[in-house]
Amino acid sequence: MKVADMFERHLDNLLTFCRHRPTAAAALEAINAKIVLVKKRSRGIANVEHLKTLIPFPCGGLDLNPSPIHS
Repeated sequence: MKVADMFERHLDNLLTFCRHRPTAAAALEAINAKIVLVKKRSRGIANVEHLKTLIPFPCGGLDLNPSPIHS
């Protein structure tokens, strides 16, 4: 019943999403914005290869400072 109520409350938004799905261009723009942010934050990096290594982390949702694994 809770799920049915939730769908009923959000039906308009769900239908709007289905009718006007975000385009692939919007997704690419979001990734591009993340790359631009990485480039701004990495001022002073002399090696372009290091910059290439940094870019996949925010675009893939990876953390540059992961918490240590405890065994």
